[in-house]
Amino acid sequence: MERSYGDPAIERALYALLEIANRPVQGLETGFTADGTGAPVTVGQHYRSARARQEGKEREAGLLPQGERPWVYNVGTVGLRYGLIAGWVSWTDRRVGEVSEFPELARQTKELHPEWSRFYGDGSYSARWVVGLLDRMGVQAWILPRRNVTLKSLGEPAWPRSLLGLVRDPQGWLAEYHQRSRSEATWWSLEARNPGKIRKRIASRRETEALLRAVVRNLRRLCYLRWLERDPRFTTLTSLAN
Repeated sequence: MERSYGDPAIERALYALLEIANRPVQGLETGFTADGTGAPVTVGQHYRSARARQEGKEREAGLLPQGERPWVYNVGTVGLRYGLIAGWVSWTDRRVGEVSEFPELARQTKELHPEWSRFYGDGSYSARWVVGLLDRMGVQAWILPRRNVTLKSLGEPAWPRSLLGLVRDPQGWLAEYHQRSRSEATWWSLEARNPGKIRKRIASRRETEALLRAVVRNLRRLCYLRWLERDPRFTTLTSLAN
């Protein structure tokens, strides 16, 4: 069982399960939000506390918090309507920031949901290249700008367009942006169901264990949707979660 966590075929199977779990909502989910967090490998580590102790410069630079032992860093995209995780990336190298994994995250999400048209992200994603990447995918971005931001495009025409709504109608823009909190709720539910540490010792196996938690969370969410939505689409995959 321990060695199976290091098998690339197992990782491919878990990503296949992630895709299968999203099938009932394909064509129905058009808005996604992204956020990241860290899973501890020791009981004494707490990601939120470590994040709060970080200096402002480190946070704005996208650096992740240090720990006595390496975290398992995770970032995922969550659908706004049904709350299923569509994209997922895990890693253990602190030098790799959350935004660095966004192209892979966006690719996974677009493959599963070609109708994706809206994205909501916090200030970590406030970068022209991120907005440009989304624009080329046909996705409109609601990203909270940083304090020193300007409307200068600097070669990225989609950048000022993404901020004009905030300038013209701040309350309306922020009301729309508030949907980003869906990702926070997803992380809290995931951590509440998995309060324990990541138990694997090898980095690749730790990443697989984190991915497994996301897959199980999606299957559990499908069980909830079966009753919340009263829709037969969600009954076909319920047996996978039992």
